[in-house]
Amino acid sequence: MPAPLEIVATGSIDVYLAVTGTADPVINAAVPAAYVKVGVAGSLDYGEDGLKIRKETENNEFFALGSYGTRKVFRVREKLFIELTLHDATLEAYRDAFNQTAITTVAGPPAEKTIPLLEGTATPTFRTLLIRATNGSAYMDAGVLQYWVPLVFQTGSPETVYRKSDPVGLALQFTAVADAVNGFGKLHSQTA
Repeated sequence: MPAPLEIVATGSIDVYLAVTGTADPVINAAVPAAYVKVGVAGSLDYGEDGLKIRKETENNEFFALGSYGTRKVFRVREKLFIELTLHDATLEAYRDAFNQTAITTVAGPPAEKTIPLLEGTATPTFRTLLIRATNGSAYMDAGVLQYWVPLVFQTGSPETVYRKSDPVGLALQFTAVADAVNGFGKLHSQTA
């Protein structure tokens, strides 16, 4: 008897960033080259605390004088967050944490890469975000689960802690901005 497909245990789940306006890829095709994986090794660089996709809503309830129950609800706000801890000490990872700040490379000697720590008053850099989980579909073996979020920016407060017993981790939090056409994007789950 096959395993219950609705119970999903993800293995490989990778996060990618691309310039805004990058299209939602076909679910069973390879990830397009325009998308750059977050973390050199993708999910192998993500902390065991997991990849979290969190949605918040704020609603106002209307109560009438003649009733004790809620009569109507008005949605006031919606927010979507994508959160993970990235265990990657490359400056490319810090670039993702600092809203795509430019990396400067000096050929040397000595050769080095640098990144500014102050982001300043500049508007955050927006990106398109893709999450792809192989074997993540609840409908078929080896099916793909995919989130496509057309507009995000990094809003977390990365804290780098150096300890002799733990890897360096950057807490990333991407906040979705509602796109005029696609809203917060789409969640896809492969069925065939």
